[in-house]
Amino acid sequence: MEEDDVVTISMDVARSVTKVAIREARAQDLRNEILNSEKLKSHFQDNPKDLDLLKHDKVLSKKAPAPHLRDVPEYLLDPTTKEASNIASKRASKGRMKRRGDGDGDRKSKTKRFT
Repeated sequence: MEEDDVVTISMDVARSVTKVAIREARAQDLRNEILNSEKLKSHFQDNPKDLDLLKHDKVLSKKAPAPHLRDVPEYLLDPTTKEASNIASKRASKGRMKRRGDGDGDRKSKTKRFT
């Protein structure tokens, strides 16, 4: 049963990847490489407006992920993705704490939710 689920999820994701999405993701990767470049740091010090323009990120997809693609089983996540997900969820929970003023919102579960 789990193999069928993985195949279905894989096919749904493959259908959602478009040429435009690939182009936007690659452009974002290039922006990140430029921002992290040691050779360009002096240029950005002299031209802070250039740095501000590069840092202005936009969301790659305006559509929310399909409900059945939001929950990724823990065993499918690689260590790097798990770490990034944990960092993102901690940042999100800090934002929720500031808005609501309640507990830390950190919940442990067997799946990670990507929204």
